[in-house]
Amino acid sequence: MRPKNTYVLSSSKPECPTMNETTLEDLYATLRSIEAGAPINEIQLSEETAYWARVALERMMSL
Repeated sequence: MRPKNTYVLSSSKPECPTMNETTLEDLYATLRSIEAGAPINEIQLSEETAYWARVALERMMSL
């Protein structure tokens, strides 16, 4: 991961320029590692950050 956020915010096309670097093989390996009980690239968040991230995701999914 890059040391700082590189998101491009725009009213017409919000995107993360690093998202296209993730391959289907990367996704498959990550899902398999979670299933095996040994997740890779796990990110630890504070409870407050996790709370607000969940709020944001729920708002996006409700659209």
